[in-house]
Amino acid sequence: MNLWIIKNIKFGYRYTTNKSIRKNISEYFDEYLLNILSNKGSSNDKLIIVGGLFSNTNPSIVAISDAHKYLTKISNLMKVILISTPNDIRYFDGNNYSTLDLFKNIENIEVVTYKEDDFISYGDCVIDIENSQIKILENTINIPNAIQFDDDDEKSGIFINRMDDNKFTVLTNKYSPQHITYEINSFDDFKNIKKDNNIIHLIVDSELAEENKSLLNIEIFKLNPTSIKYKNEKIITNNKLIGNFDIKGQILDTIGDNEELINQFNRILKISKKST
Repeated sequence: MNLWIIKNIKFGYRYTTNKSIRKNISEYFDEYLLNILSNKGSSNDKLIIVGGLFSNTNPSIVAISDAHKYLTKISNLMKVILISTPNDIRYFDGNNYSTLDLFKNIENIEVVTYKEDDFISYGDCVIDIENSQIKILENTINIPNAIQFDDDDEKSGIFINRMDDNKFTVLTNKYSPQHITYEINSFDDFKNIKKDNNIIHLIVDSELAEENKSLLNIEIFKLNPTSIKYKNEKIITNNKLIGNFDIKGQILDTIGDNEELINQFNRILKISKKST
């Protein structure tokens, strides 16, 4: 029998402001997790989710519907154990309410209520709820996030413990987009960036922008990073390329009458439109 342990699925996270996140969560289940559990798991296994099932303690109907759909699918494969943590508990009128109670009457799903300083044991595998850690034999492992939602999140994956002999591993989630930060100190650094399916963040030397702002903007436009930070300034700015930020207009303004750069930029625009 195997234990499969994750945390922080965060159904509902930024659903209304970033439609791609809901898509990423759905694809994580449909094309990744359910596939692994179907092929590598068994009906005797347990999937344990240690908190963070929803992004907040007031989930939307859409988030609840998504969670219900995927938890039901997994419960048809193996038992699902939802462990309540402080992130899942709402305090109202002097009482505690857990969002996980929505699933306590579903067959093959067990809800475990959080208690302060609580430890939950499955054989020699001990889950430290307070510190979000797994203690097995003499090892201590941080419970991996299901998906890396922000650039400051820990790496995502699944902790797998084979209870028969206590062998364990962390299977890294290489399917979902990862947040990767690159430092740009010269134009050559752009050549080392592998975008793939990743979410790119840039830390750019502000002196580079002063030297050739037009060329820098073109290189940034090619990547379409989620965020840019400029270093070596008295004030570090954080420009997010979303909303009303018109990077195309900014680039054209700084290019001015440079015909060679205008032609290069127009070629990039054509390639970008073809790839979308």
